[in-house]
Amino acid sequence: MLANYTDSLQLPQSAVTYGATGIPSLTDPLIWATRTVPTSDSLSHASSAAEIFGNASQRLPEISQVDTFSDTALYLTNNLFYKSVVLGCFIGLCLLVYYFRPYFHTLFNLFRSKLYVEKLLDEQSYLFDLFLRTTTICGLLLCSITVIRFADLFAGQAIAATLPPGVIYSASIILWCLACLVALFHYGLLKLCGNVTLSSDFTNRLLQLKQLLFSIATLLLAPTILLFALTPGSAGIALGYILGGEIIGVVLLLLYQTWRLFIEQNISILQWILYLCAVEIFPISFLVVVLSKNW
Repeated sequence: MLANYTDSLQLPQSAVTYGATGIPSLTDPLIWATRTVPTSDSLSHASSAAEIFGNASQRLPEISQVDTFSDTALYLTNNLFYKSVVLGCFIGLCLLVYYFRPYFHTLFNLFRSKLYVEKLLDEQSYLFDLFLRTTTICGLLLCSITVIRFADLFAGQAIAATLPPGVIYSASIILWCLACLVALFHYGLLKLCGNVTLSSDFTNRLLQLKQLLFSIATLLLAPTILLFALTPGSAGIALGYILGGEIIGVVLLLLYQTWRLFIEQNISILQWILYLCAVEIFPISFLVVVLSKNW
């Protein structure tokens, strides 16, 4: 075997020794420092990147061309302020359940019978009214959290690229204020219509019914919204679809209950459609159009 062995590296004979196994070994480590790469290396003849890496390879952008936005700027929900708002909303709902738990049974019995609804609307106590107002405030905050999360899910990077960081950090509070303005618009417009048309009893009952339905929707959707607000990845997308289905169900319930109230009061269905367009749809659509044009 040794007779047929040839030194392909052309090393001096003194650098090669043979151990007990008969396999040659290199004893002089300095010989590697003097060796050079053969000039016949195939890479030295490559004239383009395609010959080295293949035709499907792509050149990476320069460091100056890489998007330098931080994670907070790229994603609307990836900041401490947003997560603090979600945590504060969760704590508020826990306190709501603790202090007003006797009224939960009363609220969820709303659809037990028509007479029960009439009695509930006519005999609202101060604590029950406080419970509804507190639930409404938490519900409006949950609405702002939901809008931000859906916006981040579908167009977060595009929106964040056009907004300063301060607006991104406070987006939940800004949208909560806008939701409060929409609620005040609903309240003021219905009050005005009731005074002008001398039907304030009907408009007051409609406002009370809407408040009851919104409180029920808040309590039913709160767990899903809170999970959706802080769940990333595919699980967050799945929760988004579940939440979307729940929101559609709540909207259909609101439409049915308001339609039934109009029918019970012998009011034309055309006036119910006018109410939906002027009070429910117009302020939200106007707000969406203004925000979409500015962003």
